[in-house]
Amino acid sequence: MDKIILRGLEVSTVIGTAESERLAPRMLLLDIELSANLEAAGKSDDLRNTVDYAALAAAIRTLGTENRFFLIERFANEAARLCLAASPLVAGVTVRVEKAGCVSGLAAAVVEIRRER
Repeated sequence: MDKIILRGLEVSTVIGTAESERLAPRMLLLDIELSANLEAAGKSDDLRNTVDYAALAAAIRTLGTENRFFLIERFANEAARLCLAASPLVAGVTVRVEKAGCVSGLAAAVVEIRRER
């Protein structure tokens, strides 16, 4: 299976269970790996035969700005749902969400999930 990888997508959202985390948005860093058959796009050079990753990135950013989350697991799940809905070509998706600075002495908390059709 072919892949499209979105690396380092920055998404601003209110996320966390601590009261202090609920006061203002914070930046999450996402890596997204889409599994899809990209043969038609490779032959045609036509955006209609692939996943429009610019539109998908915008939709995931909107998910963050228009919603509030307690858990990065929930955010990852919702981002994965958007990825699967983005195109019938997407057979599966891995979403990795990194939340930096959430625990003293910890560089980041990271959740990685895999969803398939």
